[in-house]
Amino acid sequence: MAEPATPVLKLKRLQEEAQAILEDDPSVHLVPGAMPPAGRSFLQFWVSVGKSYGRNRCPSRASALAYTTLLAIVPLLALAVGISSSLLKKQGERPIEALIESAVAKVAPQLDLVSKNPNAEVKDGRREVVQSITQYIGRIQSGALNVGGVLGLVFVAVSLLATIETAFNDIWGVPRGRSWFSRVVHYWAAISLGPLFLLLAIGVTTGSHFALTRQWIESLPFVGVFLVSLFPFALLSLGFALFYQVMPNTKVDWRAALVGGAVGGCLWQLNNLVNVHYASKVFTYATIYGPMSLLPVFLLGLYFSWMIMLFGAQVACAFQSRRAYAIGLQSDAVHQSGREFAALRLMTALALSFHKGESPKAIREWAAALEIPETLALRLMQMLVKSGLVAEAAAANPTFVPARPLDQITVHHVLQSMRSGQGIAIATRSDPALAPVSKHVDAVRHAEARAAGQVTLLQIVQETGAA
Repeated sequence: MAEPATPVLKLKRLQEEAQAILEDDPSVHLVPGAMPPAGRSFLQFWVSVGKSYGRNRCPSRASALAYTTLLAIVPLLALAVGISSSLLKKQGERPIEALIESAVAKVAPQLDLVSKNPNAEVKDGRREVVQSITQYIGRIQSGALNVGGVLGLVFVAVSLLATIETAFNDIWGVPRGRSWFSRVVHYWAAISLGPLFLLLAIGVTTGSHFALTRQWIESLPFVGVFLVSLFPFALLSLGFALFYQVMPNTKVDWRAALVGGAVGGCLWQLNNLVNVHYASKVFTYATIYGPMSLLPVFLLGLYFSWMIMLFGAQVACAFQSRRAYAIGLQSDAVHQSGREFAALRLMTALALSFHKGESPKAIREWAAALEIPETLALRLMQMLVKSGLVAEAAAANPTFVPARPLDQITVHHVLQSMRSGQGIAIATRSDPALAPVSKHVDAVRHAEARAAGQVTLLQIVQETGAA
């Protein structure tokens, strides 16, 4: 007789199921549980985000990006100011200063705490940083740097964007970056569109360009003030989403980018609201370093900003692959025989498509068609490529075709690519059992090689009834 489902028992089952999800136990997805499906999916999603965030070393990458940004922020802002100046010629330099001040305030709100320290020698941390950046940009625009200096600044700016792309590619599991020509196109889009979004946000909150529109929206009953307050956040989230959609060298679904952008935008705004919690650290820097405290405080702000940016990217990636997550957990539990069978299915599907003259497909399409976890399919395909059985076409979404004629690829070749394609054989200790074990294992391998070597992919394709 089944044990009655008392509240205590239900709570215990919920706890066990939650613990299994936290430990990535694949069996939890195979049986019905006490947790509602929506609750299970919600918890599973955030567990995948958190674990992937740590697995992809996002905190360490945020540190590297913070230092790189510290070097590249002046040339990047110089380009942004150049674009903004052409749009705001009639308004003078004040909108440009507002652009820089807004960027500094958003990236490092901790600077505002420096002036609150009674022992601080700097009275307005944010203003000091804005003035320094403005002076550096003025030197660049006035021609104070020679050609070599300008090229060096451009190289630093491009290096920052390349580092960002590498971090995003690792989050999305993309093995290859863009070509240099493609990078120039995408990076220029990011540099040129970024200040436009920021200028729109500034105009809504402080400028006079949208004053009439703001007044009309504020006059709306019930929702007017709420919409005006929400609009800058919406623009910020949209800017994040565009960044997540453009920077990785893969196709990012717009819905996933928008979800990641919304989470990143919320955390970014929250970071601005709770900067009081950084007060002790900021006061320590101000006491120790004096006027030089602006540098570590600004660096601290950059670090937290990149932590948020990478977390939003991880949310976007997890949302895009949320349906495959449970299957992906099960792929780690697939034994060697199952991997070999899946590799044969992949090779046969490639051969069948090639034999029919169909267009090459990406790994996502093959995984969906064969109902193989995408992560497992990608690992198997990479091993087949390294073994010379499959050729990969370089693109944002690589496609795959057989690398040899179908009558020259046997089942034995595929099995060997899974068993010996990576790593080395272990010798083991030389003792009396070594010789007989080696003899029988070699006999089994030779028998299997003879049988598997007689079956080609062309033969399997013909047995499927393909013309």
